[in-house]
Formats: sequence, C-alpha cells, structure tokens
Amino acid sequence: MVGGILLTTGGAVGLIVGSALLTSANNRYDVYCDTGTGPALCTKKNDTARATAGGVMMVVSGISLAAGIPLWIVGAKMVPVKKETEPAPTTTSARPAVLVGAGTAALRWRF
Repeated sequence: MVGGILLTTGGAVGLIVGSALLTSANNRYDVYCDTGTGPALCTKKNDTARATAGGVMMVVSGISLAAGIPLWIVGAKMVPVKKETEPAPTTTSARPAVLVGAGTAALRWRF
C-alpha cells in the first residue's frame, strides 16, 4: 500500500513539474539583430532541451501514476490474520567450532 501511495504521489507531482518545464520552454531565448541604430529584438527561440526534459518527465510520471493507483487499491484490502496453532521451532545459536589436527587447523561455523 505504501508503494502505491508513493508512486501515485510522485507521479502527480512529476506531472505538475513536467508540465511547468514544458510550458516554460517556449520563447525562452531572445534573439537580437543589429538594425544600424542599435540592437533590436528580432525573434525568440524555444529551449528544446527543457521541453524534451519536461515531456519525458510527464510520460514517466504518467506511467508511475498509472502503476501506483492499482497498487494503492490492492494494498488497501484487509488481509485476515491466521493464528498459529503450533509453537515456533526453537532455533539454536550459532557456535564456532575450532578443529585442530596434526599439521592442520580449521574453524567451522554452523548457522
């Protein structure tokens, strides 16, 4: 459920940020021309790298949003808790064993 909430929230925020990047890329740079009496504004150029980043961010965020909603819904369903009837098996602690022989030495550790 938490994964679905995070994907959905991240996707929604990413869509907003991506659309802001995409819309701010239009007419970003001013191009000036020399008219003989001084520089004058001729045209404006778009920032293609910013527009591409915004578009890619919107696509990835849309996919994240579409994947997060089902995870959120499925994760919110109640799961019945089963009671244990058998006692849990006892675990032994891990103990090292040092083995020493004629001309050899070994360390064995079992978990």
